[in-house]
Amino acid sequence: MYNIGWAAGRLYLESNSSIVVVFIPQMASYIPQLARYSPDHWALSLCTVDGQRHSVGDVTVPFTIQSGSMSINYALATNEVGPEVVHQYVGHEPSGESVAYMKLNRDNKPHNPLINSGAIIVASLLKVWWYTFTPISGRSRGFHMAQVPSF
Repeated sequence: MYNIGWAAGRLYLESNSSIVVVFIPQMASYIPQLARYSPDHWALSLCTVDGQRHSVGDVTVPFTIQSGSMSINYALATNEVGPEVVHQYVGHEPSGESVAYMKLNRDNKPHNPLINSGAIIVASLLKVWWYTFTPISGRSRGFHMAQVPSF
């Protein structure tokens, strides 16, 4: 049995016999939005496939997701316009380069949706979908950046 804990800005994993420091956060000082945040804030939210939800930690503290938006937008785009449409414009292979890599692959597409060039294409697909279609459940339009995400 393991317990997860947070103390003094460190994430701990505790078992019956030992405590291990798993993560010591380093704030990115070159990104002003991240530099303003304290590494003492920490939160975790889980949602199981059958809908069970649990949140612990500083879940009401607003935060910036920065490049985390790339995977969220990719998930939304593949769900809303379909993977076939997304991959007409963006590849799906690793580039082996940094997130800021701006060259195209041999098919004249960004390598994947998780580098800046691919994320820009995916965001443009979402914008087209956003203004063209009305989602049945309204789930995608119901979230905006002023809200604190929660379960």
